[in-house]
Amino acid sequence: MIIRDLELTHFGKFRSRKISLKPGINIIYGRNEAGKSTVHAFIRGMLFGIERQRGKASHGDRYSRYEPWEGDGVYEGKMRLETGGHTYRLERSFLKTNKYFRLIDETEGKELTPPQECLSRLLGGLTEANFINTISVEQLKSATDAALMNELQRFVTNMGSTKSAEIDLARAKSRLLEQKKAMEKKIAASAKEEYGRLAGRLVELDRQLDQLRREEKAKKEICIGLEENLKKAREEAVTAPGASDQALGILRQKAADAGRAVREGEERQKALSVKKRGGPLLLFLCLLCALGGAAAVFGQPESTSPFFYGGILCALLFFVLLAAGIIRTAAEGRRKKKWLECMGQQEAKKKEAEQAEGQYQSMCRELEERKRREGQMDRSHEQLLQEQKDLARSQVLIEQKEEARQEVLCQGEFLKKTLKENQAIQEEIRAVQLALDTMDDVAEALHDSFGGQLNEAASRYLKRITEGRYDKLVVREDMQIFVNTPAKLIPLSSLSRGTIEQIYLCVRLAAADLLWDQEKMPLIFDDMFAFYDDERLRQTIGLLESLDRQVIIFTCHTRENRFVASHI
Repeated sequence: MIIRDLELTHFGKFRSRKISLKPGINIIYGRNEAGKSTVHAFIRGMLFGIERQRGKASHGDRYSRYEPWEGDGVYEGKMRLETGGHTYRLERSFLKTNKYFRLIDETEGKELTPPQECLSRLLGGLTEANFINTISVEQLKSATDAALMNELQRFVTNMGSTKSAEIDLARAKSRLLEQKKAMEKKIAASAKEEYGRLAGRLVELDRQLDQLRREEKAKKEICIGLEENLKKAREEAVTAPGASDQALGILRQKAADAGRAVREGEERQKALSVKKRGGPLLLFLCLLCALGGAAAVFGQPESTSPFFYGGILCALLFFVLLAAGIIRTAAEGRRKKKWLECMGQQEAKKKEAEQAEGQYQSMCRELEERKRREGQMDRSHEQLLQEQKDLARSQVLIEQKEEARQEVLCQGEFLKKTLKENQAIQEEIRAVQLALDTMDDVAEALHDSFGGQLNEAASRYLKRITEGRYDKLVVREDMQIFVNTPAKLIPLSSLSRGTIEQIYLCVRLAAADLLWDQEKMPLIFDDMFAFYDDERLRQTIGLLESLDRQVIIFTCHTRENRFVASHI
């Protein structure tokens, strides 16, 4: 591939500046701040574009650095390159508000789309990172010897292990190891044990809750039974005959009065039952008198006889005693009649007394039964209250156990999440370890193949530049770089700055040969020969002329012209 010409329409300090290039070596000379680095940046920008950064990063970025000095709203350029027998024209506007890129095949007279993909194919897959790390070498003057040595060490290590200088294998492995250690610290080691403990706690809480719920159900049934019994007892108490202390007192008084009346009747009956036998006696005497008088009268008919008068006296006594006996017998009849009447009344009083006593006893029993029911109701009510309290306590315990269960479940979910995170972290750790192992395997395979080829190609270039003084570049397994001499291996730290830069150049040339062996990409060097002595520079220029590549050298020195037929 050959870059034919550059047209910096509006780019940095340049406006409508055209630069023509040819195959072979092109030297672009200019003093400091003449714009050499601007032309170099223009080539890179035409091939890969220039993106403006955001925020604070936009200050001093490549977009801002190379904005046109004349602010007329244009930021663009053109470039022609030749490859595969065709000439292509690249037209690109970098302006953020009017960005465009066109790729035109001038040989066939057509525009290629999509342009960036077509250009990438023309460049053989060359990326911007590989561009700046292989075929394009920027100024190295600002780097110290130690920094340059470290850069060469990194470049050779990464190229030999990954085929790309943009991939820092050692740093990538270091970051992966740091990531692995960080992930290992995130693993909660006690989560599994704690999850098992919570699982056991959950089983115990479920058992306790099951027992408490059974007890709650039994207490509810007891409370329901007590409430039904209490309701039924209250209904019976409402419908039961009324028995009050006042009514009981009235019945008690009535029974007492009836008893007293019975006792009085018994005393009267007892008094009436006493038999007075005067009536029969009088009648008997009367009979005797009658017999005596009759005998006297009829036995002594003379009126003057004492017996006659005695008979008369007996007759008189007869009549007196007869009257008295009759009176006495009548009195006994009346007494007996009264006694019989008293007997009848006494029977009625006894029945009344028995009835009053029966009513009194019945009411006593009713009142006692009522009090018993009331007592039973009170006991049932107290039992109901106690059962309700026990039920409330059981429900509180159930709520507490359920809250504890929910807390355990929440902790379990958190630990389950932690275990999943642990599992995910372990999978990530295994993935990181697999990546490390794969990187080691791939790096080892690439080092054995590409790395070996890179060392051999770089060694050939180094031997030519140093005229055989250093004929071999050696990269050990620990990625330490040495150069070989007939006497010994010399570490980079023992070499001069100029020799390190020459090794750097040789490695880049070797990488370009191996990565783009089909298409010879142009080589672009920006003031990189400052530390070369004349002989090494002459050998380097001769090497570059023999590569059959287009070479563009930006320099502020004139000595490169001594080894090149012409310059720009």
